[in-house]
Amino acid sequence: MAPVWTGLRRLRVLRDRRIVGNVPPWISLHFALVIPFDAGAADAATAQAQAAARENVRSVQNATGRTHPLQKGDPIGLNPNAGPDGIWARWIPAIGWIRSHQTPWLQGDRMPGITLAAYLLLAALGDAPLVNLPTKSASRVGCLNDWRPHGDSNPRPHSSPCVLAPKRSLRVPRLRPGSLPELRELGDQRGFLVEGLRLAMARGMLHFCELFGQAAWCVADQRRELFEFRRLDGKKWDAYGRLPNRKSHCLGHGKRWPIGTLESVPYPKVAFVEGAPDLLAAFHFIFAEEKTDTVAAVAALGASNRHLAPESLALFAGKHVRLFPHRDEAGLAASRAWARQLKEAGAVRVEAFDLSGLTLACGDEGKDLADVAQIDPDCFETTRKFQEVMP
Repeated sequence: MAPVWTGLRRLRVLRDRRIVGNVPPWISLHFALVIPFDAGAADAATAQAQAAARENVRSVQNATGRTHPLQKGDPIGLNPNAGPDGIWARWIPAIGWIRSHQTPWLQGDRMPGITLAAYLLLAALGDAPLVNLPTKSASRVGCLNDWRPHGDSNPRPHSSPCVLAPKRSLRVPRLRPGSLPELRELGDQRGFLVEGLRLAMARGMLHFCELFGQAAWCVADQRRELFEFRRLDGKKWDAYGRLPNRKSHCLGHGKRWPIGTLESVPYPKVAFVEGAPDLLAAFHFIFAEEKTDTVAAVAALGASNRHLAPESLALFAGKHVRLFPHRDEAGLAASRAWARQLKEAGAVRVEAFDLSGLTLACGDEGKDLADVAQIDPDCFETTRKFQEVMP
């Protein structure tokens, strides 16, 4: 509001000094907002101009004995009490502009009016984060950290408003905790314990919602800048516009910042995984191996994000980090890059878990941490490393 009020003061000075004259109001206001303005000097110039104009009015009255035409309606503010709405016109200059507006100007005012309206709307939206006003998306995706399951005695750190507020306005569906049937459906599909999924919800990284008319689960952290959605029934998202059929649907930005980094601060050990399913698998094994007090789960959403944000890397200093790379060329290359960056950031120990030799119950070869949850019983019994996977 302050820039607009300053612009109105500018315009009044310009009109008093005959710089803008009877320019259409939208163009005049835009001109007044853009040009440099010194309020003190402008006020002094206005007073000087009005004094000279009043002296001119008196000389005309003395010479002719008639009222000067400028005094009727007082369009430039010579007499603040002139006319029935003179006081309002003094404080709201737009009243005088509207009264002096001419119908032929409407044709030329349309485009400047649209331009200025768009400018003011964007300016208002841009000013909201500066005063910590909650945005619509932030209010709809509040933190789900009101409870934690039995066994997780390590409290989550409280986040500040500047961390929770998204940097961009996102059209995120309403996120909520999952019901027991939803948790069971997701757990049955992938072999996860319901208690492990509840642990993920308690840490604020697993949510449920409705997206594109389908029940979905979502991973996100307290930063509320990046969201990855997957269908609860395990199917792919339908193609839409330029988007093809896909396993996951992402909203937001900032993939260089791993999901769960801030949540990992209180924990000495970190399970660093790739992708949303592996993030849930990490919580499954954290609970199953009774390591809820010592291990945090963090996920990079995609092997293509090889360069992690320096601000996030600093939070791994002094920690023991175990990476779980996918058994493909992209996953191994990303793991090597992440390990190097984590070590340079000050992590005391960085290691990678070898998933080779993993056989699933269906007989297929496993390739990621989520597959370990569906390991063949014989493979589990004969391969010692799969009996304890968390650091």
